[in-house]
Amino acid sequence: MELIIAFALGSVFIFTGMFLRSKIKLFKNMYVPATVIAGILGCIFINVASSDYTFGIDQSYYANIVGYMFILSFISIGLSSAGESAPRSREEKAKGAKNLIIGSIGMGCIWNILYGLSAVVGFGILYVVGQPFGINPRYGLMIPWGFCEGPGLAVSFGSIFEDLGLENAVSVALTFAATGFLSAFLLGVPIAKFGIKKGLGKYFGKADEAVARGYYKADEQKESLGTATTYSGSLETFTFHIGLMMLIFLVAEQINKLLGMLPGNIGVTLGGLTFMYGLLMAYVVKFVLKKLKIDYLLNNTLQSKITGFLSDFLVVFAFMAVQFATVQKWIVPLLIEIVIVALMTAAVCIFLGQRLGSEYDFERTLGLIGTCCGTAPSGIALIRIIDPKLQSPTPVEMGLMTWIELIYMTWPASIMFGIAGGTMSINTLLIFVAVTTIGMLIVMKMIGALGPKTFSLNLFAKKNTRAL
Repeated sequence: MELIIAFALGSVFIFTGMFLRSKIKLFKNMYVPATVIAGILGCIFINVASSDYTFGIDQSYYANIVGYMFILSFISIGLSSAGESAPRSREEKAKGAKNLIIGSIGMGCIWNILYGLSAVVGFGILYVVGQPFGINPRYGLMIPWGFCEGPGLAVSFGSIFEDLGLENAVSVALTFAATGFLSAFLLGVPIAKFGIKKGLGKYFGKADEAVARGYYKADEQKESLGTATTYSGSLETFTFHIGLMMLIFLVAEQINKLLGMLPGNIGVTLGGLTFMYGLLMAYVVKFVLKKLKIDYLLNNTLQSKITGFLSDFLVVFAFMAVQFATVQKWIVPLLIEIVIVALMTAAVCIFLGQRLGSEYDFERTLGLIGTCCGTAPSGIALIRIIDPKLQSPTPVEMGLMTWIELIYMTWPASIMFGIAGGTMSINTLLIFVAVTTIGMLIVMKMIGALGPKTFSLNLFAKKNTRAL
């Protein structure tokens, strides 16, 4: 019952956001997603309204839902494939596969760099400005869990910080996650719009009124939601796709429990990465279906719509999971940290994203801004602004890059747990981040993901400034 009510409340704000997007000129011109508008309104409502109006649903309930939807969104990404705009030759496919690998590794390295940098910078900011407000600088370490990881990991790792003695760590981590979503769109949407004006949206097409309005009228409804792969009299195609995702979720949960039994901080870290295991199992299932020659049962268009559905509600619910009461006394230093880290994230993503070496680097840059401020779904939401049908391989690259992230993230996370528990020094993290950042840049250079600019966001550059 509570789950249905939670979705119903979220839907109220989604429709409100959709209406405001279609009517308010500022929102239309800036392509502000209806889900961001809905999330902000929902956040205000859930924090101000009495339990009579929220039907007893509070922020903690939304925090739990967010964790599960985060996992499901990664499973859906794993089951998706890059859209094809036209048939390709064997040589083109080989080149595409090479670019996919290079893009995934390069984007993963950028994510890793920002994961470590944001933790160090976050700690430093609260160390400098947080003392008058009585906030421990160790809270600043959690910003990569809200920005680079998202609400699911914010809840999981934040609870570990609480166990280590940092009160209300989950609320602080969720504040980072919600404001990370907001930062992703406040920074990403103007960049996407500017890129469209410069001709960087390869799959964007014409910017018509429907795009600004946010919905299609009857005579504009031409896009398909996919094709049926099962006979509806036996089983609906949508049921097959959702059922497959749920089976993968069960397996991922069991893997998570087993790895969580490992000793020390490694077990603690690996025991909170269900979304990664879900992504891996989605790849395995896709591989098995292909080997059995029944992969035709998966419809990529429908799967991408499921990913979009999860992304939409994930954004709204992440905002509605934030508790004002627990963070209001620290709001000034937290906002300072959030603004600085968000601007740093966008700057690094643009600087390195321009040099990844493909014709999809603008899509990759937008995806990175969304992912490194919010989550992979928010990155995909930004990509959908310039690539509505997700025809570029960037969403698949974003799924693959998580394995580069997984190889890296367990180590700084373990150090951060040690700092929170008082068994390690911040100097350990500083040295680790410095060494690994240099290492990531070297790897990018070696594989050809750190070269000349492939596009420019120069205000004075001519239209269509892609170098490739």
